[in-house]
Amino acid sequence: MIGIGTSIAKAPIINDPSAIGGLVLWYDFTKLDSLRQDRDGTGAVTADDDPVEWARNLANGDAGGNILGSFARSQAAGSQYGGTFKTGGAGGQPYIQFATTDSDNLHGLRSGFIAADATDDGGVASDKFSDVSIDVDNFTYIQVLKHDDAVIEENDMALFINSYPAVGGDTNVLQLNNIKGASTEKFSTGYIVVAGGLDTETSAANDTLDTNPHVIVTRSTPGTNNMTMQVDGVIQTDTDTPDDRTMKFDRATGVTTTLGGSAFLSIGGKFDGSNFTQSWRGGIYETFIYNKFITDDELANLEVYLGNKYGITIS
Repeated sequence: MIGIGTSIAKAPIINDPSAIGGLVLWYDFTKLDSLRQDRDGTGAVTADDDPVEWARNLANGDAGGNILGSFARSQAAGSQYGGTFKTGGAGGQPYIQFATTDSDNLHGLRSGFIAADATDDGGVASDKFSDVSIDVDNFTYIQVLKHDDAVIEENDMALFINSYPAVGGDTNVLQLNNIKGASTEKFSTGYIVVAGGLDTETSAANDTLDTNPHVIVTRSTPGTNNMTMQVDGVIQTDTDTPDDRTMKFDRATGVTTTLGGSAFLSIGGKFDGSNFTQSWRGGIYETFIYNKFITDDELANLEVYLGNKYGITIS
């Protein structure tokens, strides 16, 4: 006899975040082979306390193979810039330490159309940063990080993106950030639209900041209260309704925008087009951006990957 049974198909557990489509940015600071000591992309990172001035974007891209910059690097050479490779973090994983004090605001890695030739800073061509488009109401942003203390001295930023809207004129700019709020002592993710005025939309904010490593997930999809934040798997109570706007990164030479005149991003601090101004006081392990709303099943499997990797309990 041949026994015939039934089974319930389950989504495969994700061991590689690029198994989920739409991954346009993935910096994994636990992977030594993606890091370099020098901002020209040379000098292997091999040991605790090595400087990190260059990192490779590991994303495999959207349907067109587009990624949000091929690499990020420090503002300049020197120990006061970039970050420091540290071993023995959460789950035994390494990470990059950025600022160590609240007055230390030059650390961070940035990528974009910053110099005369965008390819100097990871751009796809000399006159543009990237062909990626991200809809504010259809994206996913994830960061694994820790902060060094729970006392708020000033804002510091773990991610900053400067782009421009697909419509509205050359002087518009659309910014996305992940920030530690000085007044709320919480993580928050939000975006600011400058279009002849200022329109601030902020997603959920988590409970009081602490020094533990956390998995911060912001997802956005069309509809009322559909920009949400999860902290270690717990959905936060504050939500927003995202605007129907598109973040563009392919601005060409000769057209100006706010903040440095072009599209760029920074990890581990806020880059204003010329300098870092608000460095993250703590360590960052990984940063992901998908230019789509990843499904609940995709997120659940990705959280298994992150929870196992970093020893973080994700509800």
